[in-house]
Amino acid sequence: MKVIKCTKEEACARAAGAIAELVRGKSGCTLALSAAPDLMGVYDALASSGVDFSESQVFLTEEYLGQDVPEGCSRASILRERMFAPEKCRCGKFAVPETSGDLNENCAGYDALIAAAGGIDLAVLAIGVNGHIAFNEPLAAYDSGIHMTKLTDVTRREEWACEGSSAPSEGITVGIKTLAHARRVILVAFGEEKADAVHSAVDGRAHISVPASLMQLHDNVAVYLDSGAASLI
Repeated sequence: MKVIKCTKEEACARAAGAIAELVRGKSGCTLALSAAPDLMGVYDALASSGVDFSESQVFLTEEYLGQDVPEGCSRASILRERMFAPEKCRCGKFAVPETSGDLNENCAGYDALIAAAGGIDLAVLAIGVNGHIAFNEPLAAYDSGIHMTKLTDVTRREEWACEGSSAPSEGITVGIKTLAHARRVILVAFGEEKADAVHSAVDGRAHISVPASLMQLHDNVAVYLDSGAASLI
């Protein structure tokens, strides 16, 4: 892992720059993007950079399950608004996990879409307070493809962006196996509340109890941290 420590603003700008460089340099690149709160500054920097995603394929890495997710609170809605609203980046293809119908069939179909696109060139993820990435919670299987998952209370509190309503208790997520096969991975984490998880992810042993730590097994990972998140490494 390459660890980059700087201010949150600098980290967002540098991570956005790395994403933009790939998009500009590889026509038709494939991105797996999380809609985690820590990534919003990265996406704001991308949206203001003028980078054109119209030739790219974007896969959302996680989504809530349930019929009562308020409009604008889904992960797809958040990412579209932050990155791909008409006045921002143009996106060619934006795939999201299907959350209605036969969910097992949907999971298999989403994995097939990623495979048909040639796999993932770059996965952009945030490290959660409990070490989750996308919606891969602690003890998620390393060899998992996209799957349904129960969300921990820690993740629900951290990830839910809509006031006045409760976070769904279940989600669907691109699995660790799929993310680990991405050709490049960017991880971000900001704030002292992430320090323990970052320490485990970067300096601890790779173990499913801290899903982010499994990215140690990847040979092309950049981790962008502010001083709070990096305070224990």
